[in-house]
Amino acid sequence: MAFLGHTARVVVGSTDLKASASAWEAVGFDVQDGSEHAVRLTDGQILLTILQEAVGTPALAYFHADPARLQQQLQAAGSPPVQTRADGFDLSLVDVPVIHVHARPADQADEATGGRNPVLGFLDALCVPAENARSTRRNLEQMGFFVQQEWDGPPKRSDVTDGLITLSFQEARIRPHLAYATEITADVLEQLTSIPNVTAEPVSLNDELAFVRLIMPERTRIVIAHDDNYE
Repeated sequence: MAFLGHTARVVVGSTDLKASASAWEAVGFDVQDGSEHAVRLTDGQILLTILQEAVGTPALAYFHADPARLQQQLQAAGSPPVQTRADGFDLSLVDVPVIHVHARPADQADEATGGRNPVLGFLDALCVPAENARSTRRNLEQMGFFVQQEWDGPPKRSDVTDGLITLSFQEARIRPHLAYATEITADVLEQLTSIPNVTAEPVSLNDELAFVRLIMPERTRIVIAHDDNYE
């Protein structure tokens, strides 16, 4: 189990839950369950929750059997102050998506199946801008994350994971986004550009397709890199 919990979800807010859920299904996610307030989906690689609320940048939700004990451990390790809630707490760090920790027994853990997204391909990471990628990485190492790869750039970049989610901190002017890679054939491009309520922006470098940027109905961004070697 990861230090922060047995389950991790990417959380986004939407003012039109139905439109957002339909768009995520169109890009390869399957609905797990839902209500008038939230829809939970997965593409086999990550777990996603869409909440019926004001739009904001993606956050992370962890589920832990004993949030109070976890909070004590984090404070003992010198983590930033947390905001306690009835069922857990919220953790805010510089350049890190807001982390919500909720109480849930370990025997109710959700797991991604491990399959690849049939439309978007292989998930790389949730990418976020950082003033100092290595400093942010060191902060997360206190919370059970470990380094996958680091680059001196430009831009400087640190990729870390806790086994549940991979985060890529980049010293660049980017917006938070989910990064995928697949072979973007003509059929795939046509499929991506024809999804209702989704903006698809193909980007070429040296007259060759480099990636496609998707903007979902709730403004979540997905960047799909073109990979000729994708299998």
